[in-house]
Amino acid sequence: MGMALHVSSEWRRVAELIKEIQKSEVGIESQELLFEDVVAHYPCALDTFKDYLKPRREPNGVDRLFSALARVFAEKWPDPSQRPSKERGYLSRLYAAFGTHFEDRKEAGSTAPTNGSFPDDSLQKIQETHSKVNEIFTALVPRMEEIKRQGITEATLRAIVVRIEAQMQNAPIEDILRRIDSFVEGAVRERDMRGLQSNEAPDLAALRTKAGSLLDAGQLDKVSSPFDAALEARRRARAERAVEEAREDVRLLEEAAEYDRLAFNIEGAVERYVNAAVVLFPGNGKEQYVYLGKRFRTQLKQGDLRGDMASLLVAAEIARFFVLGSDRVSNPLGWAVSHSALGDALSSLGDREIGTALLVEALTSYRRALEVFTREADSRQWALIQNNLGLVLGSLGERQSHRSCIGEAICAFRNALKETTHDSDLLQWSRIQNNIGNAWLSVANLDRKKQWFRNAATAFRKALTVRNYENDLIGWAKTRDNLANAIEGLALEGDGTAGLQEVVAIRRDVVSKLGRESAPLQWGLTCFNLGNSLANLRLRETTHVNAENAIAAYKTALEEVTPERWMQKWATINLNLGSLLLLLGSKNIDRLKECIATLGGALAKLPPDRAPREREKMRSMLTTAERELAKQRRNKNQR
Repeated sequence: MGMALHVSSEWRRVAELIKEIQKSEVGIESQELLFEDVVAHYPCALDTFKDYLKPRREPNGVDRLFSALARVFAEKWPDPSQRPSKERGYLSRLYAAFGTHFEDRKEAGSTAPTNGSFPDDSLQKIQETHSKVNEIFTALVPRMEEIKRQGITEATLRAIVVRIEAQMQNAPIEDILRRIDSFVEGAVRERDMRGLQSNEAPDLAALRTKAGSLLDAGQLDKVSSPFDAALEARRRARAERAVEEAREDVRLLEEAAEYDRLAFNIEGAVERYVNAAVVLFPGNGKEQYVYLGKRFRTQLKQGDLRGDMASLLVAAEIARFFVLGSDRVSNPLGWAVSHSALGDALSSLGDREIGTALLVEALTSYRRALEVFTREADSRQWALIQNNLGLVLGSLGERQSHRSCIGEAICAFRNALKETTHDSDLLQWSRIQNNIGNAWLSVANLDRKKQWFRNAATAFRKALTVRNYENDLIGWAKTRDNLANAIEGLALEGDGTAGLQEVVAIRRDVVSKLGRESAPLQWGLTCFNLGNSLANLRLRETTHVNAENAIAAYKTALEEVTPERWMQKWATINLNLGSLLLLLGSKNIDRLKECIATLGGALAKLPPDRAPREREKMRSMLTTAERELAKQRRNKNQR
């Protein structure tokens, strides 16, 4: 490419246009017309097109190139004497490349391009430039042999003459010759140094060799290009190293965050993630929030699927960070999304805690989000938050035995269904149907009314018309387990053992298809529910097999429902297992001893402020078991 007479952005644009034209599938004639149009807009493209046209020696293409340039000159500077020197320099370099072409046309009787659009004054200027260049070469004739002997090629000499003439228009020949002499001295010195510098770095020597070759070839505009290419390569390498170092820093920060999470250093873990976001996207707040949003979703999902309390706490802390960093006035959407995310984390945490403080806080967060996400403003988001609101209300109502709260939950779910129809979002519709079923089940467990159990079963069956173990394995497992709860409620209210047998069959099917690895916590909860169903069936059928199977199911459940994952539920499973062992212990002293060990071990692990109801029941049951064991031992000694 020629001298960089225009800003680099313009050169880049020209380079892009050249590539586009040369890649196109149009013919040569059409390509030259496209080139002509580019020259009309970007005169700096002249040298590039000169390089393209010169080897082709196509007079029509050369004429069009001259015509396009002449039109630019004529429009911008009607008076040729007012044209900037750099624009006149174009003519000098152009004539140096195509002077022979125009001399041939003059001899043929033509003084202008065939389309007649090249102004006479511009052609005259080209001829004057050609004369000046010839005058310089004439002055150099006595020294030409010496110059060539010093290794300066004719191509290099011609190129430097054209360049210096363009820089020193109207200067005396003597001054121009001095500058040419200076160039020759510098070129010879450079070549000599090239030969002597054998101890320097091989890459630098190679670059100098390339640059010297370009100089010898007369490609003055390109002599520094090998160094530019090397600098660009070094810049790219530094940038790549910086990116890789940043990624390694992020990997270390993420690993550190995971160990902080394991140690329940929640604030430390979130601080690590925030630092990782800053390292990965310095100065880009939007991308930093995207990164943290991904960490939030990962921790929330891990907490939900595996019952990892620490992950849920990290998710909640990230959401609080979002809330603190958002402003309702300047960014109402971000403010609402942050509160909705906080509600999601607090809701999952609240389900695993015995108190209601986290659930109440989640309720507040969702209601704040609904101040922005109204049905009119964003019906889809409004429906999603209505569903989540219903889940929290249902949990609060079940925990506090508040029927009105559960009624509000059902209303919230029905609101969600107004914008989430069977046709608009099938999977979400099925989730809401499942949630409605759970709300009816909570009311039924309070009132023990068969109709409420039937309402729950109807909602669960609607959900299962969409959910199956192929398209939503975990959702299908939860809904099938919930349906079993509704059927079991009806059976316990007098529908006979057939219902309980159906419940056992459903839960065994869920345990088999869900698998332990895909969702260990849900799998453990289903095993717990299977144990309850087998224990209930044992009361109806009075068979020893059901009791033993129930014990096995409880023990299996405890392998996944640990105190770290869900303290409340873990305590309940131990209580139910102890109760069944106590019942069997009246006739089996080994089961009685196992009951005492189970209850004693659970009480030892249960913190004083957790699961108070279960704690009291276990203490009472343990006392009963110890008295029964003492009684059986006395009876044995008496015999």
